[in-house]
Amino acid sequence: MNDSIDSPAAALEADIKQRIDSRFPGALIKLAGDSGKMQITVTSSEFADMTRLQKQQSVFACIDELITGGSIHAVSITTLVSDS
Repeated sequence: MNDSIDSPAAALEADIKQRIDSRFPGALIKLAGDSGKMQITVTSSEFADMTRLQKQQSVFACIDELITGGSIHAVSITTLVSDS
């Protein structure tokens, strides 16, 4: 995919990553999909002491504004615990 940072899709991905990184600094964040349907995978050591629901809610909270604003229509979130 050769989107420039000026494209709406690239700008949305950068926004999502920035929002999640501000809550989980240093997390590995992978995005797939398009603006309508996003698959988000976040790997962070901060998830170690959280329940599955808490992990999902904490990532969802980062992007809730984008969902309610219509930038993202559907999202699938995967959370993984990193070793460090």
